Amino acid sequence: MARDALNRRGVPFREVQVWDTPSNEELMKVSGADTVPTLTVGRTVQKGFEAGAFDRALDIAGYPKGLSPRKQAAPPLPETTSVVVWTFNMALPK
Repeated sequence: MARDALNRRGVPFREVQVWDTPSNEELMKVSGADTVPTLTVGRTVQKGFEAGAFDRALDIAGYPKGLSPRKQAAPPLPETTSVVVWTFNMALPK
């Protein structure tokens, strides 16, 4: 949703995927939280996606409306990705 909103607005952006400790540390340093998505425009930080808040941050920073839409895709997945799924199995009472 956030990437789509920025692409529709035509704004060039750098997307950082949070896959590991260094990228999570970078996010924490920039925003003070581990909330994704997080938009930073200058000194403005918007945690979580809310289209109106994204537009307001871009407006305040002087990004024009009406730029040609972009088609920036998601960055590729890292070569080694660990997926952990936590499940809890509980016996149901009979």
